Amino acid sequence: MFLKLDIKKAFDSVAWPYLYFTLHEWGFGPKFITWIKALYHNPIGRITIGPQASNTFPIERGTRQGCPLSPLLFDLIIEPLAIAIRGDPDIHGLRLGSQDHLLSLFADDITVLLTRPLQSLPNLYNLLQKFGIISGLVVNPTKTEALNINLPPDQLKLLTLNFEFQWCKKYITILGIRFTAIYNQLYQTNYPYMYKKLQKMLEDWSKYHISWIGRIIAVKMTLLPKLLYLFRLLPVNISERDLKSFEKQVMSFIWMAKKPRVNKSVLYRNRLEGGLGLPNLKKYYVAAQLAQIPTIHVQSAPPLWVDLENYLVKPHTAEALFWSPAPSRSTSMSLCLKHTLSLWDRYAPVYAWVSSYTPAAPIIGNPQFLPGLQAKAFAWWTANKFTRIEHLISVRRPYPMSYLIENYELPRSEHYRALQLLHWAQECWGPSNTDQTPPTFFERWCLKSAIIPRAISLLYLTMISPKNLTAISYIAQWGNDLGVTLTEEQWPQLWENLKCSSANTILSEAGYKVLFRWYLTPVRLARIYHNGNDRCFRGCSAPGNMGHIWWHCPKAVRYWARVYNLIFSVLHLNLRKNPYEALMGMPSATVPKVKQKLLNCMFLAARQTIAKSWKAPSINFTLFKNKVDWIFINEKLSSIANDKFNSFQLVWKPWITRDMSRYSNNN
Repeated sequence: MFLKLDIKKAFDSVAWPYLYFTLHEWGFGPKFITWIKALYHNPIGRITIGPQASNTFPIERGTRQGCPLSPLLFDLIIEPLAIAIRGDPDIHGLRLGSQDHLLSLFADDITVLLTRPLQSLPNLYNLLQKFGIISGLVVNPTKTEALNINLPPDQLKLLTLNFEFQWCKKYITILGIRFTAIYNQLYQTNYPYMYKKLQKMLEDWSKYHISWIGRIIAVKMTLLPKLLYLFRLLPVNISERDLKSFEKQVMSFIWMAKKPRVNKSVLYRNRLEGGLGLPNLKKYYVAAQLAQIPTIHVQSAPPLWVDLENYLVKPHTAEALFWSPAPSRSTSMSLCLKHTLSLWDRYAPVYAWVSSYTPAAPIIGNPQFLPGLQAKAFAWWTANKFTRIEHLISVRRPYPMSYLIENYELPRSEHYRALQLLHWAQECWGPSNTDQTPPTFFERWCLKSAIIPRAISLLYLTMISPKNLTAISYIAQWGNDLGVTLTEEQWPQLWENLKCSSANTILSEAGYKVLFRWYLTPVRLARIYHNGNDRCFRGCSAPGNMGHIWWHCPKAVRYWARVYNLIFSVLHLNLRKNPYEALMGMPSATVPKVKQKLLNCMFLAARQTIAKSWKAPSINFTLFKNKVDWIFINEKLSSIANDKFNSFQLVWKPWITRDMSRYSNNN
């Protein structure tokens, strides 16, 4: 059974004598304890209700709220309880092998997994009462939740009569996750509730005026972490139908219930790879589930759940199953591991995460190497750090027997096992591999035998942004419209410069709208409404495609000539007209970094001016200069708020100087 303990006003109830005694027992010196006593010496408080405040009163227990030291002190205070529970022989947890799975602690969230509850629960209850008397941390039984996992009805009835806990029938909530007694109920208990909660958030946000990019950022920064929490902690299959339905609501929010103007495959890509970083929830789910695999390969002091998985697949090891064909795997495993393996089998080949010779495959517990199921027989090899295929293969090929004898002083008693291992390594290497066959990045993670930081983000990026630029539709479309295109090396430079062009959401959005071909041109409108009128808005009688409206139209040509003239007068840069620099933010190779920042802002203003004059018969150049002034004011305010005013002055000095000279000339 699960028991989630509720401590009455945990942080406010700590007895200070117990706090000081505990610090002393943990080995803190008298000077440190004196410092703590100084913080808690005769504090007073008062209660404010509206304009009225109560008289002051002394505070005699608890840890200070808002103090960064308080959580650390509480951890030290609560740990003796954990030690007492684990050390009590009459309190039984789930024992598998030599490991007892009994207790989970996260600050004041205490969860206990009990077996033999008729013996364990009374002893635990008595221990909690004694601890409450000593420490001041009293368990509230009426708010403590209990969940029956597999108790016989007569035992359950006896326990409910003797303990006034909240005996939950469906689930208990631990750190925001609803845990059920049956694995197959985890999805239905957690995900529909979360979807409903997030849908309500989207409905509330839809009432406000939020920019297009602002909506994408809101989804990424607020909705995604809530779903990612479930993705990481619940190894269960999810309903693709439910997920697609929720994604439709997200897209409806982003596009304000209108028809999308940009393909979502483009929006999903990372900003530095040609997109806007809109979360692809399905791929985030897969990344979160599979990011746990490198942790399973940790060999030195692995997490407890890895020990649990290894115990359930004996004589194999959990890590070995990921590098073995499905038919050779053990059928005895946890449902969580079985689910992870099914996802691995489905997606690892798609994204090429496995090389042909599987260097991360372990020697011990591997169904592909049957002699290794007897771990004791290979004790010498484990002691000498021969634990994986990688350790049997040099840069070019598997080691020869002579190499092992000469370099590792191979005992004669290990020669037969060496032949077994080298024969297996040769089979894994195979004829298809060459000197240049490297392990994949995922295999390198597993070979590190360590927990990988940012594993979910890194896995997700490999799934969401294929390196083939032909997958990005707007690249070819702009090339056709403008008659010129960029190289594969130039596009990443463009994306990086566009991303850094301005911190202002309105300006950043204007740049991306041009890049993504957001705007409805006459050619596109003619296809939508079937009216046959695809001529330019400005009356030049040419077909009004994207390249014409933005760059090739005679009125646009004159407008851009004036823009480039102004750039020359301000920055003293004689730039060659380039549509990718002017329209999409491609950095100029000859422009210094400081001038490039101001140039980015001027080009952003130029694009916004054309967008404001989209269906007008001409482009208002005065509006362009006003727009640059507007950007100047916004950048100035941002620099003051972010304490970067000196950098702002350095960037905008040419524009400020121009305005001052113009003012003096007018006088």
